[in-house]
Amino acid sequence: MNKVIETMKEHRSIRNYTDKEISEEIVNELVNVAQAAPNSINGQQTSLIVIKDKATKEKLAELTG
Repeated sequence: MNKVIETMKEHRSIRNYTDKEISEEIVNELVNVAQAAPNSINGQQTSLIVIKDKATKEKLAELTG
């Protein structure tokens, strides 16, 4: 089987969050991967904002429901 198809079939989303700090290296890698991911019409119109401040995250969660 094609490695890409195999990877996609094995994908799982687990939404069980912790307060564990994520290293800057991992955050940067995730941002790079997200920016390279395909999207609708392949326009690459993705915008990412990294928020580490807990109070800001809570306010954002409140505002966005």
